[in-house]
Amino acid sequence: MTRKRAPLDGSYQHLNELVVAALQGREDLDSAARAILATHRAEQIRAVLYDEGERYRRFSHERFHDLVERLRTRGVVW
Repeated sequence: MTRKRAPLDGSYQHLNELVVAALQGREDLDSAARAILATHRAEQIRAVLYDEGERYRRFSHERFHDLVERLRTRGVVW
């Protein structure tokens, strides 16, 4: 079953920009994780990571995994 994507509101786009910056190495992973947690709800973080996960893995599988682990240790993702 295909999951319906969340609407691309400003918050979704901001979260996407933070994640992409971290994956491209323009933002430190710890700083990105703090910024993500400070500005977005856990439900939205999970939805964006789920919706865009494959695209994020293509940027950098290793950095995406590291970012998800940082969020997981803070109880945001499963």
